[in-house]
Amino acid sequence: MASETFTFELYPLSNYTITEKDPNKFLDMTLLGEISYCKQKYQTEGGMRHRVEAVLLVNYRKHPHVLLFQTCANTQYKLPGGFLEGAEDKYDGLKRILDEQLSPIVTEQSKSENESVEPGSETKLTTRVVSQQWEIAELLTIWWRAEWDEIFFPYIPPHITKPKERREMYLVPLPEKC
Repeated sequence: MASETFTFELYPLSNYTITEKDPNKFLDMTLLGEISYCKQKYQTEGGMRHRVEAVLLVNYRKHPHVLLFQTCANTQYKLPGGFLEGAEDKYDGLKRILDEQLSPIVTEQSKSENESVEPGSETKLTTRVVSQQWEIAELLTIWWRAEWDEIFFPYIPPHITKPKERREMYLVPLPEKC
């Protein structure tokens, strides 16, 4: 059986601009809040929740480091990621989530209907997310939440017929600069 290998470049942390974004309601939840949110979604949407997360590596002081989000309460660290929406593909969903959480937001000045900007003319400020070309490399692990508690398992326990949540973690190489 042939073994496939995947290699990619690790770029220094100094290649990246680290900024703050508006708080993300999911990232700032406590563990109990997260469990109650998942339970509510499970009951209203009628099924197991699918979460995808990205493991992002950078080179810092000649060693690989994993990038994590720090919650506003400064009490937890989390991988970038989130829940898939409906029947969303896991790769497209992870790319969407990474754009929402990591891509820079640009504010632009848009002109009114006339193309020439005259003094006193109306201009609007619009914001948009600058999408990145994310490459989803490898599935690293799958974890299962069997019941509404904090415990995840690397397998579905034999006595569980309907797991509550599936968490997949993927290796995602960062672009050279962003």
